[in-house]
Amino acid sequence: MNSRSTPHRGDTLQSYSTPLSKLPS
Repeated sequence: MNSRSTPHRGDTLQSYSTPLSKLPS
């Protein structure tokens, strides 16, 4: 498994938080 495939919870949270924030309400 590559490091990118299994990011830490902190990185995962930020990854999800970024697109969600950009999504229109």
